[in-house]
Amino acid sequence: MIRCDRTHASGVGAAFIIRTEINFKLIKKESTQKRELLAIELSEKCKKLLIISEYTSPKSSSVYDFLQPLTKNYQNAVILADFISYN
Repeated sequence: MIRCDRTHASGVGAAFIIRTEINFKLIKKESTQKRELLAIELSEKCKKLLIISEYTSPKSSSVYDFLQPLTKNYQNAVILADFISYN
């Protein structure tokens, strides 16, 4: 299990449970006042898949500003997120 627990408050975090036989690499782990983010790369032979688990606070700026640099080197990406926003 890879976890990114909220260090500054309670209630929110991100985690992955990965089988031991699956090859993966931790790409990014971040916990701030406005977001919790966990990004891993799964690899099999020559194929790579980026998986991002993310929580963004309603007070956060655009989510695309920080996702674009993470995903630009990947042909395949899965983003699992809780993008809370108010109208």
